[in-house]
Amino acid sequence: MRVETGDRFLGAPVEKVKFGIFIKLTAINKDALLHAYNFPEEFKVKNFKGDYRANDETIERLYNLLREEIDKENSPTFIVDEVKNDGKLSVILDKSWLKNLL
Repeated sequence: MRVETGDRFLGAPVEKVKFGIFIKLTAINKDALLHAYNFPEEFKVKNFKGDYRANDETIERLYNLLREEIDKENSPTFIVDEVKNDGKLSVILDKSWLKNLL
């Protein structure tokens, strides 16, 4: 299956890292990165440079929220933000899915 920017997939968090969360896109069985700078604004804080981005605490909060919702069979939807030349994917969280929770 060819994946393009804008495609939507259900996904599950598989690993927290310093710079974001790796997500398993279930329909295509492929990992994608939800990068800290692509986190929803509810999970960003102002850093020492004056930029807003996720930090260790907010990465942990979002990871736990995603896990809890999967346990409730409410899988989050992710939108492909970038397809790199090597096939790696970057995603964003579908805001309509998130707004129902917050």
